[in-house]
Amino acid sequence: MPTRSRSQLAEVRLEGLVLSPTNPRTQCDPSQQEELTASIREQGVLVPLLCRLLPDQQLEVVAGARRYHAATAAGLDTVPVIVRAMTDTEALEVQLIENLQRADVHPLDEGQAYHTLRTTAGYDLARLAAKVGKSRSYVAQRLQLATLSADAQAAFREDRISTGHALLIARLPPRDHAVALRACTRRRWMSTGEIEQLIPVAEFADWIAQTLHLDLRRAPFSTADAALWPEAGACLTCPKRTGFSPELFPDIAHQETCTDRACWARKLDAYLTHRKQTLAATGSAPVELSTAYVLTPRAEAGGMLPQSQWVQAEPRSCAHSTHGLIVDGREVGTALTVCTAPHCTTHPRSGAGGGSTTRDARRAQRHQWRVEEQIRHAVCTEILRQVDAPLPRAVMNRFVVTCFARLWFEYQKQVLARYGWTHGSSQGMTAIVDTQVQRLSDAELAQFMVTLMLIGELHPADSRHEDSPLLDELAAHYHVDIPALRKQVTSSLEAKHAKPRATGARARVPAQTTAA
Repeated sequence: MPTRSRSQLAEVRLEGLVLSPTNPRTQCDPSQQEELTASIREQGVLVPLLCRLLPDQQLEVVAGARRYHAATAAGLDTVPVIVRAMTDTEALEVQLIENLQRADVHPLDEGQAYHTLRTTAGYDLARLAAKVGKSRSYVAQRLQLATLSADAQAAFREDRISTGHALLIARLPPRDHAVALRACTRRRWMSTGEIEQLIPVAEFADWIAQTLHLDLRRAPFSTADAALWPEAGACLTCPKRTGFSPELFPDIAHQETCTDRACWARKLDAYLTHRKQTLAATGSAPVELSTAYVLTPRAEAGGMLPQSQWVQAEPRSCAHSTHGLIVDGREVGTALTVCTAPHCTTHPRSGAGGGSTTRDARRAQRHQWRVEEQIRHAVCTEILRQVDAPLPRAVMNRFVVTCFARLWFEYQKQVLARYGWTHGSSQGMTAIVDTQVQRLSDAELAQFMVTLMLIGELHPADSRHEDSPLLDELAAHYHVDIPALRKQVTSSLEAKHAKPRATGARARVPAQTTAA
């Protein structure tokens, strides 16, 4: 029997070999495998397979599975092998290192191999990294790939996302993998039609930072409070904090970021509940406030009030002053004294429905508005005096965001859907556009401006007119042949509806079978 210090070279029959179930390589390039088969058919196996003797006296192929398959396909009866005594852990280490020396090993297979080796041998991250000759950060990120959802793994293997995208998704909680996978691509409207485009890794990282990650430095609650939500413990010792795993988050470990929005929401809810109870103990329950300035009908009693329906006030400055607590928007958790009465003479508000209750107070208020209006006109005139063509990019960005913010809510949703950007509340959608337009090229920004002009013209049911003069005008300007497009679209739809539904279902079966 071979020992660890001695190896035996032998020629054995292929039928006497068994493949190792722990081989990290799960996929091979068919063209490369065909080339290897042709070479072995012509010259034979030049590099012996590495095997070990199992307790049941079978020879297991530790390294050389591709040569084994190629020799079988080439019709060989025997192959040269080197038999060496190895434990399970040693065999796995050989397989892992042998595969890592190849450039075409898939990162998912590499990560799974690391995971198997760490589980089997009990290695910690430092020892595992030393064994394979990689940095701790590299190994930690490859290990994390094993946590990818099935859909994300499939997209990665099919090259629909890159290694960079896959690593960023793998660092998220599993519940966020699906939404992050969708955000990897965006729909673009080209002259040939709509296409799906993979966004750059840097842009995807920015999207995660702005949409899914939360800055612990801005948390209204204490990040050291383990009793706030005992099930999660303190944020400072939480493994879902980027600073807790610097090997996994080498790019943002210093930012003290929370990666679990659900946990953050539970802690925020617990914190606000405690704040409400504390304030209620000093008198009446606080009014719940939002810093979103939304001009909506007055909320029902006990509901959250938008900023348009409350004014910060000094304690006991009027008969209506009361405790308030910001529970939505900026400065969540801040307690303050507010006046919520729409007709308060001490704290008048525009748009409150009545203003001052006395004639002199109303006259003074109107005078104040006229003065402010004249000031704004003067400022506008001076700005226009300085304006020159072309407009600076920063001004163009602000113009586009302002136009978007003034769209009807449904049109805002249609614009975001058209560009594949994340939906949210009205305020949230404007904030998303504010971020996204800064990443657009000048040509893309111009296209977005035209989109804002035309979005209300795209749905005949929403329009007051059967025709669309604006659409026709722009089509003429850009030499778009509307009659030809109308004929093309009509013919395509008629052909689609004329095809039997059963035929369409049968036509899709081969594609699904091939993908499987």
